[in-house]
Amino acid sequence: MKHVFIVGTPFSGSTYLTAILNGHPDVLAIGELERLPRFRRYEHLVASEPEIYDDGCLLCRTLSRPCPLWNAETLAEIDTLANVFEIHRAVARRAERAFGRPVRVTIDSSKTPDWLRYAARTVSGIDGGFRTVKDEDVCAIITTKSVFGYAESMMRRSGMLPILAAQSWCDVTTDALRVISSLSIPSMIVRYENLRMGPEMMIKRLCRFLGLSDSDEIVREMCALTAGDHHGIGGNTFAYRDMLGDVSKINLQNSWEGLRADYRDGPPAPRRWIDKLDRDAVMMIASARGVHDLSQELGYDLGLEMEFHRDARR
Repeated sequence: MKHVFIVGTPFSGSTYLTAILNGHPDVLAIGELERLPRFRRYEHLVASEPEIYDDGCLLCRTLSRPCPLWNAETLAEIDTLANVFEIHRAVARRAERAFGRPVRVTIDSSKTPDWLRYAARTVSGIDGGFRTVKDEDVCAIITTKSVFGYAESMMRRSGMLPILAAQSWCDVTTDALRVISSLSIPSMIVRYENLRMGPEMMIKRLCRFLGLSDSDEIVREMCALTAGDHHGIGGNTFAYRDMLGDVSKINLQNSWEGLRADYRDGPPAPRRWIDKLDRDAVMMIASARGVHDLSQELGYDLGLEMEFHRDARR
């Protein structure tokens, strides 16, 4: 079984990507496993965000239905396991029984780079170092968003200053790249803007990266998103909004066509930050240490992004 860890900053499209990948017949998205209360990894946030921990499927809870995967039996079984990869396999076995299909790939979208470190320690032991997770078939997907888009989200959510938000983007992303390199595991970068603008092409590339079938029919079904099939811990509530609106199959093709048309006429809709950030905030973000070099490494053209902003403000 292949174990896939999604790592990166908040608001980088990880929940949306996880929901799409979960649509593949060989994939099981288990969600943000580190949100389980048993790991106690968010004690520093409990006062400000009391709902940071979770132990069930958001969609099933919201729709007031029993979850076929995240239930008392599953939680009782994994509470006896210390190895994160054993937990992945245990949840996958329960999913196979519940849904009647084999699971070849598990997606752990916990996102924080330190969770990947923690998972490696549960295999090698704290004295084993992080040289490689050689006993497991592991890879990583790095989700990222333009530093301007990330900063706008953080400023709106927490009131963080622009330059501090930019530095946070650098720190988390650099840490993700560092831990993946230290573990010597294969990885692929997924930019939020590319995913929203052309999901089919990006999903085909991801399927090939993960060794999964990438037929046109499978990719179309993945991009259609089916609320009833997604049972994962945690996630961004807003990413589930369309799925919660209709429990049947949701067809977002029209929305994506609209984004493509918008791109031809100017900055695409995912660049909401262009309307939200003023010139001073943009300049402050761009001046943060490491932003230019890291943006280039991730495939962003900061000059072009700033040009979009300048043209839109005229």
